[in-house]
Amino acid sequence: MIAKRNLSRDNIIKSLIEPDEILLDARTNHLIAIRKLDITALVVIYDITNSTYGFVTAFRASKLSKLIESRTEKGC
Repeated sequence: MIAKRNLSRDNIIKSLIEPDEILLDARTNHLIAIRKLDITALVVIYDITNSTYGFVTAFRASKLSKLIESRTEKGC
């Protein structure tokens, strides 16, 4: 999946360790790490169980506000 989306493992790990923002997905309860890159952002969806990261997916996004609005509830 990482190769299909042309993402580097190092960027994904860095996004988990040093994200610009962390959100909670209101629909799935997954964590969302956002790391701003050039004109896009790397979005990593993951869980943490017993101090272990469980990777769900990762992708680049150019329209963060739309993504954030669709994934989080206002007031959370």
